[in-house]
Amino acid sequence: MEPDTATERLLRAEVRRFATACGTLRSPGTDLHLGVLAGARLVVPVDPRADAGLRADLVTRAVAALRTPERVSVWLTRRGHPDVGDIDLAWLSATGLGFGRHGLAPPAFFTITRHGWVDVRSGAVRTWRRVRPLDRAR
Repeated sequence: MEPDTATERLLRAEVRRFATACGTLRSPGTDLHLGVLAGARLVVPVDPRADAGLRADLVTRAVAALRTPERVSVWLTRRGHPDVGDIDLAWLSATGLGFGRHGLAPPAFFTITRHGWVDVRSGAVRTWRRVRPLDRAR
């Protein structure tokens, strides 16, 4: 199932936010976000050396820290193009385990790059050639 129009607007805001944060960095870090799109979130820096167990444990602890975990989305911000890759699938799996340990259904899971976003579950993707950065005065 593809994201609805409201979710697409929030995802575009997240793409703009990430593009603004990246600035001129060639290789921004990868982070896992748990929270409300274009709102409050908990950010977990991603260590590429983390194995499946550590990823699941990190998500489990992050879910425990959320106030309303049943109403969150999860997204990964990373460099590259918004295609589903191994790292996306690894964190999608960890998210399912982490939420499952709390008796919760897995939330929506997206990957956001400075060029667009992809819904990792459905494969729905949206890209832009140029992403207008957010106004820094806000």
